[in-house]
Amino acid sequence: MATTLKISPFVIENIDRVLKSKEAPEGLKRELRSHRNDAVSKKCVSLPYHVVKEVYDFTQSSADSTKEEKLYFHEFLEGCEIYFPPQKEPERNPELLARLERLKREQDNKQYNEMTNNVQQEVAGKHAFEGFGREVRSVKKQLMGMLNFILTLLVPSLLDTWRILAGQSIPTRVMIGLFLTLITAAADLYFIVKTEV
Repeated sequence: MATTLKISPFVIENIDRVLKSKEAPEGLKRELRSHRNDAVSKKCVSLPYHVVKEVYDFTQSSADSTKEEKLYFHEFLEGCEIYFPPQKEPERNPELLARLERLKREQDNKQYNEMTNNVQQEVAGKHAFEGFGREVRSVKKQLMGMLNFILTLLVPSLLDTWRILAGQSIPTRVMIGLFLTLITAAADLYFIVKTEV
């Protein structure tokens, strides 16, 4: 895209001078007239850079012959601005828009489902004791394991100690009872760990 300049009043004066000049090339005059007519219809005086450069070159060559003071190009362009025409947005494809809307709805539904998947759908209190049976069975299993362990330790030690060793002294009976209890406890712990864990 060619660079376009919004021109200053000083450049417009020089363009008018070029249009009135008899020495100016006809091609340059024709191009200036067409751009000037376009600028009047668009209410914006803008010219391509190469046309402004040609006007500058012509005014400098005429300044040599008339002994006028020469201007540098940056002085000639003072007050001009680079013109950026407004960009046209491309037309959007209706199929693409429909697909984007569908994908957006799907994404929103997915996010909504992720946010609400742990919310209970039942009214509070309706199923308050739903997990109660499962918890009772778990506690019952643990209590039965503990009771079994205690009975397994106490009963053999008491029966064996007092029945077998009836004629022995009490400290000997207690020591042998503890020994038998430890053996029974080790066996019982082995089976508890094997079945529970």
